[in-house]
Amino acid sequence: MSEKVPLLFGRRAGVAFDTSIDNYAFEDGCLDTSEDYRHNHGRSTKKRGGGGDGPKLGTISGCTIPVLQNIIGIVLFLRLPWALGQVGLIAVIVAFVIGQLMSVLTVLSLSALVTNGKTQAGGIYFIVSRTLGPAFGGGMGFLYWGGYTVAVAFYALGLGTLCQQTFLPPCSSFQSETSDSALCSPIDERWTATLIASAVLFVGFIISLCGASSKSTVDKVFFTVQMLSTVYAVASLVVPHTFHAYSTSAAEAFNVTTAFPDMFEENLFPDFTSDKSCPDSHCSFQSVAAILFPMFTGIMQGANLSVDMKNPNRSIPMGTLAAVNSAALTYLVVAIALAGSLPRAALHGDQNILINSAMYSVYPVFIGVAFSAASSTLGNLYGASKVLDAMAQDELLGVLKPFKGRIGRAPRAAVALTWVLAQATVCAGKIDDVAPILTSIFLLAWAVLNLTCAILTSLGTPNFRPRWKYFSKRTAACGFAISFGIALFLDWRNTLVGIMLLSVLTTYLVLFAPAQDWGSVSRELMFYQIRKYAVQLGGEKQHAKFWRPSILVLAESPTPGLLAFCNKVKKGGLLVIGHVVPGDPIAVHCVVGPLQQGWQHFLHATRIEALTQVAASPTALGGYQLMAGMGSLGMAFNTVVLPMPGRARLEDFPGGVGQYRKAARELLETQTFRRKAGPKTLTLPDIPALTSTEWCECLHDLIAMRKNVLVAANHGSGSEGRNGGLMPDLSDKKFIDVWLPPDTLESDVGGRSRASSRETLSYLVVQLGETLRMAMNHRHGIRIFQVVQSYSLDAVGQQVAVDEASILINEFADACRVIPKQVTVFTLADLKERSATYRQACDERAHKNSVNHDSTGRSDLANIRKLKKHALARTRKELMKSTTADTMQLFVSLLDLGPGGAKGTTAADEYIHELATMTKGLPPVSLVATGATEAIISDGL
Repeated sequence: MSEKVPLLFGRRAGVAFDTSIDNYAFEDGCLDTSEDYRHNHGRSTKKRGGGGDGPKLGTISGCTIPVLQNIIGIVLFLRLPWALGQVGLIAVIVAFVIGQLMSVLTVLSLSALVTNGKTQAGGIYFIVSRTLGPAFGGGMGFLYWGGYTVAVAFYALGLGTLCQQTFLPPCSSFQSETSDSALCSPIDERWTATLIASAVLFVGFIISLCGASSKSTVDKVFFTVQMLSTVYAVASLVVPHTFHAYSTSAAEAFNVTTAFPDMFEENLFPDFTSDKSCPDSHCSFQSVAAILFPMFTGIMQGANLSVDMKNPNRSIPMGTLAAVNSAALTYLVVAIALAGSLPRAALHGDQNILINSAMYSVYPVFIGVAFSAASSTLGNLYGASKVLDAMAQDELLGVLKPFKGRIGRAPRAAVALTWVLAQATVCAGKIDDVAPILTSIFLLAWAVLNLTCAILTSLGTPNFRPRWKYFSKRTAACGFAISFGIALFLDWRNTLVGIMLLSVLTTYLVLFAPAQDWGSVSRELMFYQIRKYAVQLGGEKQHAKFWRPSILVLAESPTPGLLAFCNKVKKGGLLVIGHVVPGDPIAVHCVVGPLQQGWQHFLHATRIEALTQVAASPTALGGYQLMAGMGSLGMAFNTVVLPMPGRARLEDFPGGVGQYRKAARELLETQTFRRKAGPKTLTLPDIPALTSTEWCECLHDLIAMRKNVLVAANHGSGSEGRNGGLMPDLSDKKFIDVWLPPDTLESDVGGRSRASSRETLSYLVVQLGETLRMAMNHRHGIRIFQVVQSYSLDAVGQQVAVDEASILINEFADACRVIPKQVTVFTLADLKERSATYRQACDERAHKNSVNHDSTGRSDLANIRKLKKHALARTRKELMKSTTADTMQLFVSLLDLGPGGAKGTTAADEYIHELATMTKGLPPVSLVATGATEAIISDGL
């Protein structure tokens, strides 16, 4: 079985894992996770890549041509002359310089990222997701795919607009005698362009279904025609001649004569006019640049086709830089030719003037522009579908599953969806409406790409050593600043919408996408910050006012309910599950990884915020002692939870790794809670590694190490919480009971800066009880109980003892800033009424006094400190049981182990039996002991 675990939990633990137990085989008692095993047992390890014959595209065909076709296209022929007329040659050159700087810096960052490893399908999505992780990479991938889908519509609409303006003017506007075309369109010019764009889209859809080889063949032909048309258009501008121009807005024709270079002075500076292409028909440098900047959005076309290249690590950097620089030179030459040849009025009025100015016939230029637009439409359609297919292959979301294509084949389902959405965009807007949206999306994508490279370079990760060396963190940071700054300047509304969409998508993927083992720079950033602050914490002692439990749970017969309890009581502190595999480390190392993975899966499935540490050690006792002593950088464990020994005994297990293999399987098969499936019971493997003697020795050593120790019992399997996580048992009960050790409080409690050794344990049990109450959202009340050694038999004497003890307890609670729901004090007389065991001890004492003819008036009430351990255990259990009808959790002092611990097997078995007797039949209970001497509650500000 394979269970998808929400990424939120995987990120919390900092790992991603595969929960399919089929990934593991066992040889000589060990787990085999090798690729050879997976391949030989039917799990394909083939990476998604090119077709069955292997990738065939070189640098020119796979990168340079696709990039040039996207950059030199619709914007150059339809919008550059108009932009030049609005803002002038100087402003256009400034925009070129800024855009070229942004493009080159982005390409340098892109080159560094793609040459740091093997690049697969998906373009910028693959790069960002494998660097920033699946959540942010997936969000960027969706935004990037959306951008390319908009680009498909942009170029299709550009071709439609070109055809409409050249051959199909509206019949209502142009008369046959003023038009070179015998044709006109009886419908609105926008819908004429839309119909033509739709036809172009459909042809591109058919070609894309055939795959990259068909597209490459078409690209080469289109590119050749496109470049020849560009040369012909520039030559037409430089050679003097007269041609017909048509005012797009005024619907009238006029003659224009080219006069290179006489028009430079007229076209140097801005001359803004009212134009319907600009927002509210009011043009500015900002609005014009937003329409002009889509010319820089094609620089990733090569990266999108990386999977179809022979050598993408070489082709993408060299091919993209060559294309970007060639395109910049082309734009500059065309801009200079336009500014020196045509009058300002012609640039203002005729958006199709670069085609209309062609010598002899418009067809040579028109065909080149049409081929360029068609090729850009095809390239973006295929590139967008490859991005969508890459996300579907990664199974980020179940909704993408139908668009997952076969490896090595054209992603037909992804092509179909991209075509449908692009067609909807074509029907919804005009080319000038689509351009600013396209610009904002791609500028955000470039900003993220530069930011990724800057972060990786700044972190100094040893494995980030790209083959491409011409970059630095400064170039990447400048690329990010320029890209993001331009996005905000050109259209801050679309940019903010893009950021919001990216945030929503990322948050959704964090919550619901499966974990992936891709590595994440976000994790490295967290590590970097944690390391920096942890070093600062290492030399500082924690103040009592900020004390919180930092818990190590020893995985000796744990229960799910115990882990849920620890998850609550830690209250923002550290929680680590420690599991020791005893034996020869060389022999048992093979189960350490699967057990670690199994524990992580259990914690993620139950939404328990904890870390895990599985280690091999020659002895379990030595391993647990080492774990408990671990901790540095201000994050040492101050509390250790030791589960009561379970019903399984160590001698019942044959040894070896078989039992741990089974445990790993059980942990990996843990299912998350699902409300529709009804309640279920969770279990944990019960594999004791400590003998009874070692268990007692471990307990003794933990106290000697000055740790707070909780011996936990009766915590059960837990229950489902409102958020689907695991909650402690009996969470619906009203009270958390705290039992103070007998006669531990003194009259000046809380008035000293340091607690006495007798009060330390009282402070700890109250602190733990109140911490749990706060973690449970204050839904429970604290009840404080104590037994006082009052030997008085008369009611007045008993009441005096109760009143005195109650005053001390209330003062103690006030000093701890705890408001108990109830304070109950038991005298020995009360104990005699409630406990049959204590009553028997009192009867034995009375009999002894009568036999000895003791007439000193000594009370027959027995001293509870002098009771034998088994009698004391039963006495305490009987007393507590009488008060726990509505109790969620008990905190009680641990039975004294003795100064030397429980020596020998017999003594250890007896001690464990006494603990079991004491806790049997009670609600979840924590038996608390401490060797710590530091204060854990502060009464200062």
